[in-house]
Amino acid sequence: MKVYFDVTSLTSKTLDSDGIYTKGLYRSLRGLGVDVLPVYIPINRLKKNYIEFHLGHEAKKFRSLFASKGAIQHGPSGSLLSESGKLKKIISINDLSMFRDGFHDPRIGEKLQNHLKQQMQNALDAIIVPSYEIHNELLVRFPKFINKIHVVQPGCDHLFDNSSVSDTKVYNKPYFLFSGTIDKKSNIIGVVKAFDALCSINKDFLLVIAGGDGYGAESVRKLISTSAHRDSIKILGYQSEVQLKKLYSSALATVVPSFYEGFPYSMLESMKQGAPVISSALGSMKEIAEGAFHGVNPKNPEQIMAGMERIFVDKIYRLKLVEAGKEVTESMTWLKAAREITSLYQKI
Repeated sequence: MKVYFDVTSLTSKTLDSDGIYTKGLYRSLRGLGVDVLPVYIPINRLKKNYIEFHLGHEAKKFRSLFASKGAIQHGPSGSLLSESGKLKKIISINDLSMFRDGFHDPRIGEKLQNHLKQQMQNALDAIIVPSYEIHNELLVRFPKFINKIHVVQPGCDHLFDNSSVSDTKVYNKPYFLFSGTIDKKSNIIGVVKAFDALCSINKDFLLVIAGGDGYGAESVRKLISTSAHRDSIKILGYQSEVQLKKLYSSALATVVPSFYEGFPYSMLESMKQGAPVISSALGSMKEIAEGAFHGVNPKNPEQIMAGMERIFVDKIYRLKLVEAGKEVTESMTWLKAAREITSLYQKI
């Protein structure tokens, strides 16, 4: 059973959720001994290809003409490598935010919608999604695939740190961490407003923002530049796995009250590293980890601020969230996801 596995999302040095999924799943499939071949579609504008940086070995350019008949092609970022009838077709759909108003540049959102619709016109053998929220929305939009959609939860155990200084303090002050793309979907503006309100009561905190810029990042930076507490807000940009692990493990809490997530990686990464989480009590966050985080209405900065304050003053509550988070993430591994997907490969 040969699997052509599309790793095009790893051509960039910085990884989005598709890249995290692709990297984590590929490593575990390979570890299970699956005959999985990393392939990619060349992107002309790239100055450097970072696939080897992420995987530790090279991938090959995909050429459908030379692909083995009856083999499986898996597009973990929602795209098929080829429409050839000689290959079995599987795609993973990790996010449907392109159908939500305001989360993308309108032109990009329309382009992403049309791309997905085009992919769904193919004779797909299976569609893998990370949550029942995505499963149900996908069925509403594409009901003909009712028997082809499979929910397989990704892992959250992909942060590694082999350094000898992982337990050193990141900052001298206690800090709240936001981890994720700085965009409208992640509600970083709500986090900044909540932090400003908290600092009006107690100034002995930092807000650390770890993540690259996305759609709407300029409005976030403008808000921070006018904040009375801007000197207490640290924007770090994109962080490596090692850096993220340190940031999570030292944070008072991770604050990620997103308006929408296909799969809440930041929330679960934080739980895995032993930090309590403040997040939105809706969507995939509620589905996957209800009761293991401090839930808020993402449209209400006062609720976010109250959660930050409670976690700081109530040590028992903080420890309770930490233990609940560890329990939720204990079995959420990439190896488990790879086993479920290998079983799906075999059925196909």
